[in-house]
Amino acid sequence: MTTSERFIRIFSFQSVDRIPCYLFGSWEETKLRWKDEGYTGEMTKGDPGPQLPDADPDWEDGMGNVQDLVKTLCIGDIEPKILEEDGTRRVIRNSIGGEIVERIDGSSIPHIRLYALEPTRKSWENFKRFLDPSDPRRRPDGWETKAKEFNKRDAARTFIGGSLYGLLRNWMGVENIS
Repeated sequence: MTTSERFIRIFSFQSVDRIPCYLFGSWEETKLRWKDEGYTGEMTKGDPGPQLPDADPDWEDGMGNVQDLVKTLCIGDIEPKILEEDGTRRVIRNSIGGEIVERIDGSSIPHIRLYALEPTRKSWENFKRFLDPSDPRRRPDGWETKAKEFNKRDAARTFIGGSLYGLLRNWMGVENIS
């Protein structure tokens, strides 16, 4: 049974030859620590995590950008800019007006210093332009060809349509949502 057949059959409530094994991914620093602690399996830079024997191909591959077929998240029109940098961290104003503190020396969850969306009607009226579904930048050139090629792959057809909580948290913060 192919990866695609297995994935489709599971979500159609049909029997399969085995349950799929997908990994969620890890940061590069995590992988290096595992190596230091004795992990001997295959692991290369850019992988979502250690590639375990009999694990299925990464279901997240291309998911965040919807396989380059469409941009579902905010499309900003503000020029990104580095506001501060101290050698270990930098503060960036992103394309939707948020200010993000990120590590320079590795990967981590960024700290949001200023949210792009404030809990006001005025802020929402300004912000919603970043979500315009008719924005021509949503569909990159050649997306139809990319879709046909993607459908030939033996992989789960995945995309990220957003998050009921995560996107709002990133745009306006936990306290503002609450």
